[in-house]
Amino acid sequence: MPLDTKNIRPAPQPVTPNTPTDTKPSTPQHRATDSVDSFAKSGPSGHAPTSLPSGPMPSAPSEVRATTTRSASTGRIPTLPAEVHRALVELSDPSTVRDLEDFASRVERINDIFVAHKDPRGAFPALYTVITNYGLKSIQEERYEDMDWGTKLVTDFGDLYLENLHAHLTGKPASPGWTRYYNLADNPNVSLERLVSVGATVHLVIDLPESLARIGTPPEREQDFMRFGDILLEGYPDMLASARDGHDIDMSEIFGLFGPGNLVDSMHGEGTSTRFGFQTIRRKAWIFGQWKQDIRSLAARAEIAISWRTIDGILANLDAAKIL
Repeated sequence: MPLDTKNIRPAPQPVTPNTPTDTKPSTPQHRATDSVDSFAKSGPSGHAPTSLPSGPMPSAPSEVRATTTRSASTGRIPTLPAEVHRALVELSDPSTVRDLEDFASRVERINDIFVAHKDPRGAFPALYTVITNYGLKSIQEERYEDMDWGTKLVTDFGDLYLENLHAHLTGKPASPGWTRYYNLADNPNVSLERLVSVGATVHLVIDLPESLARIGTPPEREQDFMRFGDILLEGYPDMLASARDGHDIDMSEIFGLFGPGNLVDSMHGEGTSTRFGFQTIRRKAWIFGQWKQDIRSLAARAEIAISWRTIDGILANLDAAKIL
């Protein structure tokens, strides 16, 4: 089915208020108690660019990189016992994953470790273990017209999460989006509600179109892709429970933000809230996954960068206002 690309234009970028950068208190806190982080200082502002960038996708705002060895006095990521850290490194190594069942088991064990050690980096895995199990179940139940494609998507999509977690744990460069996530995980001024939202945004806005392109998704697989999105939505109640039980994260209001209309538009300009809509994110992931396979790859990278940084800025401001 031919794609209508005429109306795909960059949405307006957020107008970010002048706010001071974060200062870290000596005692970690669950909710943000200070101003927004350095995104307000270094993030995008004004109108979307009229020309496409010639370089790589712009990176997320810079913050001090989080590591597993940092002291809790300077950040909130705990210092894990050496054997626990080794276990996480081994579990997150995508080169050793045998099959989908093994992958789902690893994500669940990673989540369990983060929960047991009250490690904020586990905010997103609390959701992802549910997503992974639903993806695995969809393969076992043969819910796709092209089962070979469905298996490749679920596998590669998961690999992108493991690749970046493994890079983070071993001190190697992660992608800009995941670097942002792990930096925020170590920042006591950032609420866990915002953190899990950033993780979901990175995986859906950046990783999903990348995965579609990496497995060479043809246009005729669009209905299977939409079905994949519907399957993820089926896990919504279980995602809420997993985030609440594992990290005391209340996701109910966050999911409610996926369509807040007047709230976000009043802060960032009319129409901005549509970037939160799951259907919009899913549709754009499909389009950009197609674009990334041909001469429109550079345009896709620019659009993805704008979308990701826009949502990141919105989440920063909502967190600062204690709306999350």
